[in-house]
Amino acid sequence: MAIAVSLVGTPASITTGDSISIASVDPAANELFLVCLVMRTTSITPSLSGTGLSWTEVTSSGLTNAQTQMRMWVWRGLSTSDPSSGTITATITGNLKPAWLMVVKATGVDTSGTNGSGAIDSSGTNAGPAVTDDTDMLCTFSTTNANTTIVGFGTHRNRTFTVPGGQTSVSINNSTGTGGDVTSLSAWTKVETTSGSKTIGATGDLSAAIDWSVVAVALKAPNTAINLTATLSAIGATSSANLKKAMSMSATLSAVGATSTASMAINTFLVATALAQGNTNAGVLA
Repeated sequence: MAIAVSLVGTPASITTGDSISIASVDPAANELFLVCLVMRTTSITPSLSGTGLSWTEVTSSGLTNAQTQMRMWVWRGLSTSDPSSGTITATITGNLKPAWLMVVKATGVDTSGTNGSGAIDSSGTNAGPAVTDDTDMLCTFSTTNANTTIVGFGTHRNRTFTVPGGQTSVSINNSTGTGGDVTSLSAWTKVETTSGSKTIGATGDLSAAIDWSVVAVALKAPNTAINLTATLSAIGATSSANLKKAMSMSATLSAVGATSTASMAINTFLVATALAQGNTNAGVLA
């Protein structure tokens, strides 16, 4: 199943205040939630609560803009069961400036690990231009798995963000505040089919030069490969001879190009089935 990312509720904003909330969040089983908070204030350490989920920071201690103009936080939470609906609240005691809160969810992710850790391939941050403002809101980092979906969260003051080609909007150009305190938040995604160095965002994606920041999170799907020994055992093809033939046929399938995780899973099943039926000709299967 492909990873699907969607907005939960409506992004919430305040111009001043000690908390910010999104109500009526109703998690279902095996959904990964990512919550992003952007604050014009950079000196407050927030906390997140709600819906009975345990929240873990993706960005350790937050991301402070290179020009100290705003600060971003991203948390993750995984609903392994079917928790009750509720309100997600970020507490920012002492805050006197604008802030945004956004919740997105992802289905089809790896649900292993602790509190959604298995769903995270990797993450990256870009604190933006240190001295001279520019229009290039992006983040480049490395992934370790093929077939990831990258979620980007960006804040870009009072400028308009245009989603680059090949990338998809989740919710963009949310803005609040006035004058020098204008604060914004955008979220978008990019699907990748290979691992390695990846970039979300692009050069020239802002309407004019400004200071900005980006947090990017690469999500991965579960490993769908079939356990060969278990499959053979289930159909009774467990002799050493059959196992040897199965490994030979798997190697042949790999040699002819069936090397993706999905293809190998299907091919492994076909190998086991063929063995059960007495068809051990690797050439026929290939």
